[in-house]
Amino acid sequence: MPRVWIKMHLHQELFDETNRWLPLETGGMLLGYKDINHDIIITNLIDSGPEAVHKKKSFIPDGNYQQSELNKIYKESNSITTYLGDWHSHPLDHAYMSWLDRKTIKKIAKTETAREPNPIFIIIGTLLTEAKCWKYNKKKYKNIELLEIKLFI
Repeated sequence: MPRVWIKMHLHQELFDETNRWLPLETGGMLLGYKDINHDIIITNLIDSGPEAVHKKKSFIPDGNYQQSELNKIYKESNSITTYLGDWHSHPLDHAYMSWLDRKTIKKIAKTETAREPNPIFIIIGTLLTEAKCWKYNKKKYKNIELLEIKLFI
């Protein structure tokens, strides 16, 4: 089973951004690469963007901003750092996959321009200050699996 590796300061940024928007939901993009062991390495985050809409149970990212940032990071990394999936918060709740999260991750997997058939979601729950990473896997019966998150410097 692959693991998800995330830089310590980026892991902290997820919680900082979550707390900044409480009691509203926020989120963004996860960028990085997959290594030869199929582990997922998160090296960059893109926030929700200046025109994002934040609500208590959802948020709509600023897609133009996020795409522009993704293009810039991808180019600067010589096409190594790429889109892996999304992250978002569940204000005053747990880090579970809601029905909307399941629908969204499946939609991303089927979107050719995302170029990620098995995207991940990191969900930040604020009741227990928890982070969980979920991966869509179209080859598995239940499609969504929980991955272990590991921190690195």
